[in-house]
Amino acid sequence: MIATIERNAARSRRGEAATSPTLLALVLLSSAWLAPGALRADPRGAVQFGRPALLRGDFNRLAAQQGLPLSWVGDLNGNGLLDPSELEATDLRASRSRYVRDGAFTPQLVRDYQALVEARRRELVRAELDRGRPVLVLTDLRKGPAWERALVGALVSAAESIETLHGRQSGAAQLTSQLARADAESRALFARNHGPWCSVSPGRDDPCCNALPSFPERRSESYPLNEPQGPALCRLLEQAPNAAQLLTPFVVVRRGSRGFTSLPYPEAFAPEMRAVATELRRAAAALNTVPGEQALRAYLLAAAAAFGDNDWGRADAAWLAMTPRNSQWYLRVAPDEPYQDLCRRKAAFHLVLGRVDQRASNWLERLAPLRQRVERALATLVGAPYAARDVAFDVPEFIHVALNAGDSRYPLGATIGQSLPNWSTPGAAQRRRTIVVTNLYTDTDSLALDRRQASELLSRAALQDYTSAVEPALLVTLLHEASHNVGPHPGTRSAGQAASERLGPALATLLEELKAQLVGIWALGLLREQQLISGPLMRQVQLKAVLWALGHLARGVRTPDGEDRPYGQVAALQLGHLREARALLWEGGRVSIDLGALQRATQGLLQRVARLLASGERDEAEALRERYLRPGALAALQIRRVEDVLLDSSRVSFRYAIVH
Repeated sequence: MIATIERNAARSRRGEAATSPTLLALVLLSSAWLAPGALRADPRGAVQFGRPALLRGDFNRLAAQQGLPLSWVGDLNGNGLLDPSELEATDLRASRSRYVRDGAFTPQLVRDYQALVEARRRELVRAELDRGRPVLVLTDLRKGPAWERALVGALVSAAESIETLHGRQSGAAQLTSQLARADAESRALFARNHGPWCSVSPGRDDPCCNALPSFPERRSESYPLNEPQGPALCRLLEQAPNAAQLLTPFVVVRRGSRGFTSLPYPEAFAPEMRAVATELRRAAAALNTVPGEQALRAYLLAAAAAFGDNDWGRADAAWLAMTPRNSQWYLRVAPDEPYQDLCRRKAAFHLVLGRVDQRASNWLERLAPLRQRVERALATLVGAPYAARDVAFDVPEFIHVALNAGDSRYPLGATIGQSLPNWSTPGAAQRRRTIVVTNLYTDTDSLALDRRQASELLSRAALQDYTSAVEPALLVTLLHEASHNVGPHPGTRSAGQAASERLGPALATLLEELKAQLVGIWALGLLREQQLISGPLMRQVQLKAVLWALGHLARGVRTPDGEDRPYGQVAALQLGHLREARALLWEGGRVSIDLGALQRATQGLLQRVARLLASGERDEAEALRERYLRPGALAALQIRRVEDVLLDSSRVSFRYAIVH
């Protein structure tokens, strides 16, 4: 929820005592403490007594909790630090001399202050943990074949080494020795967050939020540990004569007598790299006599070799050769994403293991024969100059994830879609594999939360079509992804230019995502005609599509930094148009939906959006976006109400377990 802070004007309220002249005089005298910054100067980054400096409010609150007769009466100089002249004793018999002598703090005050910092640290650790709702992702292989249990057992061991590798990259590995004397909650946070650092606002912005009382800074082994690690180091590396070599994704940077040098991952992280390679070869050996898993075996061997020789292109080639048709398992074990890296250059190690979601694969087979019919119907809807083309369903792989490790195991939440590989390396084909995870957020607690939120947001009539079954939500995702393959798209050319060139990449992407969402709903009518779905299932999918849009609307159309959120904007355009068509109405803070009107309104908006992708008319496209993203349009969607209901205060903290 977007919080607003209001400045309250002085006002009289019934039941309040009148302000006496004496009280008014006391208020005026106390105003000497109200210099700018005096009430709450923010000392972020400031240090006092070898610890992060406490805010004045936290100092006084914690002192009262701990029974210490201390009060920081005001920050007279606005420096955000406790000064001797600003401290008073609070008990009637307390002596200030116990804490301040000869204008300086006593050792007792230093000890008490440090104890308050520790209390603040531990309450922030607890708050950070409480912001994650633990959810277990359990995979039971006890009834599976012996080769499967041997395969997964080796991969679990590999995942443990991947965690250590990622810890060396993140800077956590060098701090594990400090955990021996840590409290249980701090150890839990360290394990969950890949280190002692808090990851969720507001804790991540508080220097006291740390799982270790030494409050260590993040220092990655991907860069020299004896160098200050910050933006200045990245700029220095970019300006180095050998910058291209230093900033490649699969090396670490070291400093020698002749300047910065690079060291390949297998040399820099030799023990862990060898351990992963050994387990991958052991996993491959489990598949020696399994005919249906030779593509996976080939990838395991290629990946094992890459952990020894840094040839990730060869491993990617073997990985790209895997498909749901030649393996029932999905595995990715490699260095991939650079987002956690100091300079956003070094690929972080991770492992993702999952099974092919056969239910989604079956739906794809049922939809495939209709792809050309959908294309022809859409071409008729769009009209000239767009003409129907031969299409195929190039859709993601749908998987049930069993294990995330390293960079893919997030403190809170999880990736539900990813396209890899990121890097163009020799030996890798110029294509990517895309996955969609279908078994997360389907646990009992998540489904109960989803139902509760739906019951608070939907009208009684709309709620009749709500279901906790997985299939309607799966179809929303599957139809969206399949719909990217039909109709005009950012590559459609008009007047010699692609739509993405005429519209600009951001606007073209927005229209393409909106088109895919609209086609997915519009095509439900065709699926119903072909008796591929029942009437109740069609209504359930329609409702899930609306809830999908409301969920993205709740997250906002822009980030706090002002960057566009494409799916949030897709949702605002879709819901805004449905509201104008009276397919979606707000009644008493709840959403009422006319599903018949929804189908008609969806077709109207789809026709307009598809024509914009076909023509590349930028002015009209920008006008469409502005119409539904302006503040008044968002307010008409009761966005604050949607945020209140759908933005749950706690996020999911996934824990993975495999029984084999």
